[in-house]
Amino acid sequence: MRLGFVYENEQGVIALSSAGLGFLVYVRARDITSVAEAFAAGYQAAAEEILDSVEDAD
Repeated sequence: MRLGFVYENEQGVIALSSAGLGFLVYVRARDITSVAEAFAAGYQAAAEEILDSVEDAD
């Protein structure tokens, strides 16, 4: 819940957010099979997004 990948609705049902579904598809597409690889992929994706935003600002 902390990362915004899942949320709890008014009825207490926990579901994937759009970001969570996107990350799940990303993980599946890259054939990631372990939690460590998933964390590393998330870190890499965030780092690339930050670099892209810095380059766009220049």
